[in-house]
Amino acid sequence: MGVPPIHDRLGHSVFCRQCDYSLYGLSENRCPECGTAFDPADASTVSKYSNGSAKRRRRKNLRRFLLFSPLLAYVILTITIPSGFACREYCTKCGLTRGRDERQLPFLPITYHVSESQTATGFSASLTRHGIRSGHTHEWSLISGNDDGVQKSCALGAGRHAAKCLNSPDAIVFTDAICLYTEPQTRDRLLDQMLDSIYGPELLFEIQTAGLPMNGFQNSDGFLAWWTNHQSAIEAIAKKTSRE
Repeated sequence: MGVPPIHDRLGHSVFCRQCDYSLYGLSENRCPECGTAFDPADASTVSKYSNGSAKRRRRKNLRRFLLFSPLLAYVILTITIPSGFACREYCTKCGLTRGRDERQLPFLPITYHVSESQTATGFSASLTRHGIRSGHTHEWSLISGNDDGVQKSCALGAGRHAAKCLNSPDAIVFTDAICLYTEPQTRDRLLDQMLDSIYGPELLFEIQTAGLPMNGFQNSDGFLAWWTNHQSAIEAIAKKTSRE
């Protein structure tokens, strides 16, 4: 049995490799246009496309490449150069800190992912031990932040001043004492003072120079004796906060 025409086996028209003449339906194994022989059993002796079709295919592929290459480059840029803003904040009500990370598309103000984590401080742990301000709504103030995208930048917030009070041993001893031995109104005023971004460091300095016992007060009498000597100076700072 003879070999069927080559286009029947390949499923499409074929062309002469030499002159681009269509070989469709030929029974002779030679191009009638230029005389170039071909082998119906060997697809490498013919061309699947005419030169015109090949040029159109190349132009089409080029258009596709030009269309999708910017998108591909942008995807690669998004993966290799992540853009976003990471920051650290503290709660002005309880002293808890929060790390927040916002991922954005490069060059666009579009956030596609946000993650955050909260961390207890010595100050917030003291309030938790005494059941103070539980269940409140957090109010966050910026400590510091940075943009780690294409344009590197950093930011410092007002909260960086109060942050030094959050894990200070003196501040923790003082917080434990006022939670145990003062009236709620006085306690809340002093807590707000300690967490104030402007006057918190001033109050901490006053406490540090007042000779707090680092092991804490054993009873209310010990605290009251200390408080009597230093109340006026500490209250004067607290009043500044209430007037702001």
